[in-house]
Amino acid sequence: MTDYKEQLSKAQDLWLDDDTHYDEAIEILRSLLSNAKDDSDKAECLMYLGHVLKEQEKNTEAINAYDQALDLAKNEDFISAYSLFGKGAVLSRSEDRKVLVEAVSCLKKALELTARHRSDDAWKEYHEMTLSRLTLTLLLLDDIEQAEYLLNSAIKNHELPLEDLADEFMNLAHAYYKKQNYGKSSALYERALMTLPKDENLKAEIKNYLGRALYMQGDYQRAKSYLEESLPFIKDNEEWYDGTKKFLQEIKNKS
Repeated sequence: MTDYKEQLSKAQDLWLDDDTHYDEAIEILRSLLSNAKDDSDKAECLMYLGHVLKEQEKNTEAINAYDQALDLAKNEDFISAYSLFGKGAVLSRSEDRKVLVEAVSCLKKALELTARHRSDDAWKEYHEMTLSRLTLTLLLLDDIEQAEYLLNSAIKNHELPLEDLADEFMNLAHAYYKKQNYGKSSALYERALMTLPKDENLKAEIKNYLGRALYMQGDYQRAKSYLEESLPFIKDNEEWYDGTKKFLQEIKNKS
């Protein structure tokens, strides 16, 4: 048992280290799989094998490994949740709508499992990771309302604090902005802005988007304020900087 855990830990270290050790990690996992004493160990090996294959972008092989892990995992929530997450993450790489719908199904099942254990700090991280991937996949399907509902539910049900979801709300705001729903997008940008850590560059990006969204609503004074605040942080991006200057000039012309 000790040797199994040691070898499994070695395989994990190899694939988490860098991409030059993937094949070595796979070799160890396949060896452990062939000598596994029970279905639980087999499922665990297959789950990690799926992870490594996912990182190698061997999508079909990864999904096959995850499916086998799910067949064997039975009532083991960790293996089931992580395999469903892995499978959903692989499927979400597709541009096929049917495949993306299947990805959402996998990720929703994973989210249900992680929600059961979210009081545990380790599970909380998996829960946030799964929710993030699920909302991104819903946005790929253009299901903005469902993505927003899940994020708001997570906060309302105290599953995750708002500050842990700043990136997700930012992605949601971008999606509404692209849909030209500037009222929704500006509200979400403001929400993200309130929860962001002290990353001035990221804050500047959000302020710039917020300024543009406010401009599109005719709120020129607030737009001007946010756009000007973002300028010092975007000078290295010539296209973004020049575009912001044009917005500011248009605001000046309207004054």
